[in-house]
Amino acid sequence: MAVSPMEQFARGQITALSHQLVEDLHGAARKQDEEAVHRIRVSIRRFVQSLTVFEQYLPESRTTKKVLKQLRRVMRLSSKVRDLDIAMLFLKKHRHPAGNLTDRRERAGLELAKALGSGKWPSRLDWSGHEGHVAKYRSVRKNPQAGLPGTAAEFFAAGRKAMKPERTWGEMHEFRLATKEFRYTLELFRPLFGAELETRLEAVRKIQQLLGDVSDAVSVRKLLKDVDGADPLRKKLAKKAESRRKSLILYWNGQFDFPGELESWKACLKADTARPKKTAQQKVRSRS
Repeated sequence: MAVSPMEQFARGQITALSHQLVEDLHGAARKQDEEAVHRIRVSIRRFVQSLTVFEQYLPESRTTKKVLKQLRRVMRLSSKVRDLDIAMLFLKKHRHPAGNLTDRRERAGLELAKALGSGKWPSRLDWSGHEGHVAKYRSVRKNPQAGLPGTAAEFFAAGRKAMKPERTWGEMHEFRLATKEFRYTLELFRPLFGAELETRLEAVRKIQQLLGDVSDAVSVRKLLKDVDGADPLRKKLAKKAESRRKSLILYWNGQFDFPGELESWKACLKADTARPKKTAQQKVRSRS
């Protein structure tokens, strides 16, 4: 049975992401430093999002519950390591002893290393033989992107709800996760859109950054509860979280979700606006 252009494109994207994920997992297994932990978290999110977006094109044998369960465990363990790293860096910046966080970080790093070393990632994330070449598949633009305008509308609706002053951080955290999913979904279709999508992605990344700043302040504040003499720093973090939240709301209302912007997003993401880039040879032919 012939494979459709969309299926080839989907498998090509998943292949590239799976290769990057294996590389990052191996790197983090060797050294669980701040950069390596950040890379595996981003790689896992991107890869899992590709499986979600392209679910209908996946061979059943490739989406085993065991692999996804392992990746979820790595995410949980890496989250502990990341939060402790940020907390210890904050304490160092303010010249305050790390207390028991040092031992907790060491234990968390060892636990993460053990999980990473037992994954057999190359064989379980092997998508070789399923590569696709984006430039060939001109008809791809008629498929999933048709749903991207609706995805944008859902993101805007979630954002408008999250930006209400009475929302708690717990409620806003759900929007933080939605922001990541929205960004990584759009990035899957980067090859089919031009510079306009890159500009819009920058705006989404700005929102993600501000949400991340709030999240980091909240998480570190919780960790410092067990550190002697850290109450003044916890108050400082509470103020920082509130300040970043206000900056986020101002950015959303003033620069992101202004009148007509959602309609502009929908127009950008319509299926018939996505055009694969021409090769140099095609450009020469178009001029002749």
